[in-house]
Amino acid sequence: MVDVTVPLPVQMQATANNLQIALAFLKWHPQARLFPCSRYEDGQHKALVKWSQASSSDTTQVRAWGQQHPGCYFCLDAVRSPYTVLDPDDKTGRDGNATLAALEAQHGALPSTLGSKTPSGKGRHLLFRCSQKLKTGADRLGVGLDIPVMVPLPGQYVPGKGLYALTGGPQCTKLPRWVAELAGRASDKKAGENLNVPAPGVIVDNEPRVIEAMLYALHNAPGVSAGRRDRTAFDVAQTIRDFGLSFQTTLRIMRDVWAARPDVEIIDQQNLADKVRSAYTYSRSRLGEKLPEAVFAPIPVPPLELYEDADELPSTGPSWLVEDYIPRTGVTLLFGESNVFKSFLAIDLAYRVAAGLPWCGQDVVQGPALYIAGEGASGLRARGLAWKRHHAVKEKLPVFFRTIPAAFGQPQSVAEIKRFVQVIEERRGPLALLIVDTLAANFGAGDESSNRDMGMFLSGLNEATGHRGARLLIHHSGQKERERERGAYALRAGLDAIYQLKRVETGKAPGCFLRCDKMRDSEFSEPRAFSTVWVPLGYDAGGKLVASIVLEEIPASSVAVVPAKPLTEKQVAILDAIRAQSVPGQGAAIEDVVKAVVDLKAYSRAEKAKQAIKYLADHRHILMNGERIRCVGF
Repeated sequence: MVDVTVPLPVQMQATANNLQIALAFLKWHPQARLFPCSRYEDGQHKALVKWSQASSSDTTQVRAWGQQHPGCYFCLDAVRSPYTVLDPDDKTGRDGNATLAALEAQHGALPSTLGSKTPSGKGRHLLFRCSQKLKTGADRLGVGLDIPVMVPLPGQYVPGKGLYALTGGPQCTKLPRWVAELAGRASDKKAGENLNVPAPGVIVDNEPRVIEAMLYALHNAPGVSAGRRDRTAFDVAQTIRDFGLSFQTTLRIMRDVWAARPDVEIIDQQNLADKVRSAYTYSRSRLGEKLPEAVFAPIPVPPLELYEDADELPSTGPSWLVEDYIPRTGVTLLFGESNVFKSFLAIDLAYRVAAGLPWCGQDVVQGPALYIAGEGASGLRARGLAWKRHHAVKEKLPVFFRTIPAAFGQPQSVAEIKRFVQVIEERRGPLALLIVDTLAANFGAGDESSNRDMGMFLSGLNEATGHRGARLLIHHSGQKERERERGAYALRAGLDAIYQLKRVETGKAPGCFLRCDKMRDSEFSEPRAFSTVWVPLGYDAGGKLVASIVLEEIPASSVAVVPAKPLTEKQVAILDAIRAQSVPGQGAAIEDVVKAVVDLKAYSRAEKAKQAIKYLADHRHILMNGERIRCVGF
């Protein structure tokens, strides 16, 4: 697990009182919604308000609750807050920690995050940032691995239970995507909409099954005392549901048969109905799925995946390693002239992916990265250490380096890189990002200008990773055409995204400007700008200061390159034509813009108009992607 070490504020120490801890939590997590509780009793945290509606992120309200109810403690509303809690339990034969360990071995280790150890010492609560609303419930991710709807805040002392000891730093890290995918989105199944969906071959409320369920409720279902009342009612309702019965029938049996038994303490009718509804809402199977008629039902024949016309094709959007910037399974090119900080940007991306930290505010998919340094390997150590020091990361991150060039156009070298990838995936899970620095240094004996050799290079690159993970190529600008990448046309044709990096002055320190030149199957990424920050690392054996730099994002508008002279009326006419012809998210076709300005007599010939469009693109007034263009910010 990655440990992102941040100094704990005094208020977050375990010796602070519950109100101080709650206020400190909101300081670090202002979007969290909290609510007060009085004690832990009968297996429940007794809320002092109707928390599903009254939970609040307002510090004034939280302080008022603390003053109104001295000695209360505070819980996190994990339903209305942008946070998800993982709760691996280790009791009553439910080894949630073993389940979590198995999932981490398969998908990759969880990053370190804010959490708590339960008073029993057998359980943990791990808090993660998650903007999606995920499905919750017991065993949501496997046996003993729950996703609860509410938990006491880390560091809270709970009367009747004990101290939830604080673990991890004060910040919640982002929930890895694989966890969200396993849990499923809450929106995938609205509460109650599948209450009566039967498994194939099952007849709902079949009379023999109703009688069996009634006999179970009367003789075999467990009784209940006050301490386990709600949980037992939930479990019994799920079992009766598995007889293939509807919600209404199950509720009637629970009320008239099970709750009428002398060994079942009186349960409020509304509360009983709520538990039965929860059993249906959070069930992970259809009605009667375990019955013989469902198990031995005819296996449906898979549908023939033949689609008539494009509108019948399933809708698929791009999948991102770095949201809206780097495709998760594609090939991206970063090109620019020498000394424009290309390698520093690549190092920043590698470490952010490995740590699961956002890049320029964009979500990333966490996973190991492999950096193949064909040139500039001597500076990698200082660059990596500077990044970790600047971002206060002390634990080892899964960023792997190879300092010998590869030759992706040669099968023997490709096989060697495949072995590297296999070793990494055995240690740290599926490779998320492969960085090749530079394309020329790792090309091999071929000719960059040859479409055939370039095609072999790209084929070897894809084969080395099994077409999995993102591949980022660092490359140089063309010798004559500085505004495009060097090499054969087959390179541009085989790429999913292209970015150009230019050196700029930010007023305080050198910086760089990132611009998208191509994006397949999606709209252009917005430009980004960075300034350099000097990070001292200490002194070498000779007494010389060792230092490196890291990149920090700054507003792109602050470094935008402007032409030496104001735009002409003709150039303004082009901008007007682009805006008039643009389709939201797609921009305008170059040919349509050219025709419009020629028809308006702004330009006498199409060739002149195209030259003017290129000038505007070079100076970042417009963005160009293949045959389409759009104004910056439009």
